[in-house]
Formats: sequence, structure tokens, C-alpha cells
Amino acid sequence: MATASRIRPSSFSSSLVDVGRHIPEVVKIAVDQQGDIVSVWTVVEEFSRDVRERVYEGEEQVIHEHPRLKFDFHVVRRGSYPDTYLQSIIYSR
Repeated sequence: MATASRIRPSSFSSSLVDVGRHIPEVVKIAVDQQGDIVSVWTVVEEFSRDVRERVYEGEEQVIHEHPRLKFDFHVVRRGSYPDTYLQSIIYSR
């Protein structure tokens, strides 16, 4: 797992944080960067279709803003994913 020190706040992470800020159901965003591949876990309070679709729209925007990176996105319900995968938290509500 990558540590938070590998994530530069001025790069893609600020775009991801914007996604979290605009979707009230997002409670946490964690990342793991390995070279040009960025795994992103978006933890949501409510796992409804509407919430997931809003998260997916935000993810699409991040992809367009950072075309040189490869993203591996995961949307998970709060409490359904081991915290060991969520070590590099960049956003928490």
C-alpha cells in the first residue's frame, strides 16, 4: 500500500476531494498509487443507485482531468470493506 506522502495534493487528489465534497453521501475517499495506476476507494453511507451514479459521474470527470493516469475505482458501502484497504485517506467527512 502507498502512503499518503506519495500522493501530491496539487495533482489528482484535489479532483477526488471535490467529488467527495459535492456528494453528501460520500464519507471517505482513500487512494493507493503504484506508478501511473491509482486505485481509489470511495466509501458511501448509502449504496443506492442514485448515489453510485453521482459518484461515477465524478469519477469520469477525474479521468478526463488526468488523462495520463490509469484509475481503478471502487465504490463501497461504509462498513463493508476492511479498513486495511483504506490506509491512505485523502478525504473524510
